[in-house]
Amino acid sequence: MQTGVPEYDPNTTYYQNNIVSNQNNSAYPYGIYVSQTSVNNANQALNNPSYWLPLSSTLSGPNVCKAWVTFDGTTNSGGQCTILGTALNVSSVTYVSTGQYVINFTNALPTQNYAWSGSAGTQNGIPSVSGDNNVITGGLTGYTGLKTTTQLQVFCWEAYGGGTNNEKLENSSCISVIVFGN
Repeated sequence: MQTGVPEYDPNTTYYQNNIVSNQNNSAYPYGIYVSQTSVNNANQALNNPSYWLPLSSTLSGPNVCKAWVTFDGTTNSGGQCTILGTALNVSSVTYVSTGQYVINFTNALPTQNYAWSGSAGTQNGIPSVSGDNNVITGGLTGYTGLKTTTQLQVFCWEAYGGGTNNEKLENSSCISVIVFGN
């Protein structure tokens, strides 16, 4: 069974615009299926993204991601980092200095009391380099962080820089940040 991907199950009845609980055997004891189509062939609907929830619609609520971005922190073109692929509610990422970035939101968040999480890694198909195993944090001793309704500053921190007391800020080629809030 694929996690997070809708699967067709011949033992489940699919209805338009409904959530169905599937408890038909021990191999797949639970499942939630959401359909936004009246197509009679469930396989056709589940394998065609145009039938899924309308991604162009604006979703709101406390359980919906308010912003996300993946960017290359090793790039600095005119003070801006390259956004990898697409982003949601992020207009740009500003390169402040080594390991320091400001994420600029397209639309202001309703409050600055939001939660966020980040990770540093390696882009697909590119060998790992310095900075790709770092911690993404919102503040460090000696640095003033920034968390407003329009911007979020993040730091790319190498906690184990090759020995005792060698911690340092580093750039990473693939930094991902997600933001949740009301």
